[in-house]
Amino acid sequence: EAGSSEHSGHLVINADSGIVHYMVPKMEYQLLVGNGSQRDFTLTSQCRAKEWLLIWDPNLSIWMNPNEYEVNGTTLTFDVDSTPPGSFEVRHIVL
Repeated sequence: EAGSSEHSGHLVINADSGIVHYMVPKMEYQLLVGNGSQRDFTLTSQCRAKEWLLIWDPNLSIWMNPNEYEVNGTTLTFDVDSTPPGSFEVRHIVL
């Protein structure tokens, strides 16, 4: 029987082993600083895909479009035309 909790989570069943895992999603926050030419930045933890990132550009007061960057593991790389000129905020959804 499942108890109540203030956390929401996901039950995931490994089809090969039949083992059930319980995961609670969390949001990691980072403040990164660009200089207008730096394209690569390091995330605190690995990212599943660029859609799992929310990037706020305070210079333009907009959320960046996932088409403006790529992510590979812990490396966040911006397109040449989307390179941040200063600090920006990254919120990373982690399961």
